[in-house]
Amino acid sequence: QEILELEIKRKLGEPIPLVSRSRAGRPSVKEWDSAKAIREGMKSSTWAYACIRRIYENAASVPFVLEKKQGDEFKKVDKHEILDLLKRPNPRDSMDMMTSIATINLNTSGNALWHVISVGSESKKKPYEFQQLKPSEITVLPGTGILIDPEEKQKTFYSVKRAGLPEQKLAEAEVIHWMLPDPENPFWGLSPLQAASRAIDTD
Repeated sequence: QEILELEIKRKLGEPIPLVSRSRAGRPSVKEWDSAKAIREGMKSSTWAYACIRRIYENAASVPFVLEKKQGDEFKKVDKHEILDLLKRPNPRDSMDMMTSIATINLNTSGNALWHVISVGSESKKKPYEFQQLKPSEITVLPGTGILIDPEEKQKTFYSVKRAGLPEQKLAEAEVIHWMLPDPENPFWGLSPLQAASRAIDTD
């Protein structure tokens, strides 16, 4: 019945969901164990560690720059509260550390995620803190995508499961998610280590 409804919508020129209603809210499948990739890949292979270290050191050395468009040009902004936040994303981590860990996660799991902690009223929320999320503790619960009718849309959530703690669900707006595209999974990235796993296993 759902397939018939989608075909009718397509012929009528109406928008169709990116994810079917039957799949909405179900965990997106992860084919790769990112914790195992760090433990048995990055930490066990000399050349895998050397490559990832070179990448994250270079990434952490690139400064963040804020620019504002004025006419047809972009001009650098030297003072802004977001720049202050980027200098110290949370009480524990520097921006260099956050960038380094995010780059490691991106190269070992194909995904890097930050939890955006905001303060203020619902209409005037602003970022207060960034916290690193472990890809091994995250499961994406995909929604139906963008639809014209908001009543039909099911939102995407990120499920966070930490050992000894209850499950936490984060809305899309609460998560910054970088990923290396996997053509078979629009919600979860493809790890370079996954592609090189056989070579690493025989290293």
